[in-house]
Amino acid sequence: MVRILGAVAGYGVVLAAGLACSGALPVAPGGELQTGLEGGCYGQPGAAFDLDNFAEVEVFARKGQAAWDFTLPTLDGDEVHLAELLRTKPVVVFSGSYSCPVYRRNGSKIDQLAQRLGDQVHVVVVYGPEAHPENDNSPYRGDNWAKPDKFSDVDLATSFAERVAQAGRVGRGSQVIEAVEPMDNPFWCTYGTAPNAAYLIGMDGRFAAVHDWFDAPTLVSSIEALTGADLRGDRGRPGGRRRKR
Repeated sequence: MVRILGAVAGYGVVLAAGLACSGALPVAPGGELQTGLEGGCYGQPGAAFDLDNFAEVEVFARKGQAAWDFTLPTLDGDEVHLAELLRTKPVVVFSGSYSCPVYRRNGSKIDQLAQRLGDQVHVVVVYGPEAHPENDNSPYRGDNWAKPDKFSDVDLATSFAERVAQAGRVGRGSQVIEAVEPMDNPFWCTYGTAPNAAYLIGMDGRFAAVHDWFDAPTLVSSIEALTGADLRGDRGRPGGRRRKR
């Protein structure tokens, strides 16, 4: 992987190189990705979310469709390139934010998936806009939708450095690649605005499964169908205990 020179300053050059192309990018024999990831939806990063400017909770990807290639900065100051990952294994990409209680609740499941299935898939989390900022309007309502008892002690990031700091508070496991959205949210705008979505992308560059809300057992079944591996055995579910006989 190409090293980014600093977690903040270097991301723009790398991202611009990844987004400037159009057409299709070869991935593996017989496979290709779409290019042209586009940010700036809902006037971001300059416009405020309000009652006339807010997003629905939805995904724009569809099963069987070619995925969009991306190159994004990571929490540790490197970058992650989807096409590069797909040369070795399928990829599961999750969206998330610190203030999304569903994402926080599912965090341990994502870590378990990465730990148990790391030989079958790469696991990536893309950290994006806060779902329930403490004081700012929510991207999904256009007014305040804070949930103080559910991790809403942060506001919408006003800089990439601030978003990196918020992502660092979540802290995924060591086998999870933690990417951070630039402030114009190209992944969020292109893949879908759902704050706890999951996308399984095969080595052919196509979506094998799309979840607007991540569900671990269903995702494991999709990975099994894609790879032909028996990932559950008699444990029954990710992170489950072996049944006594």
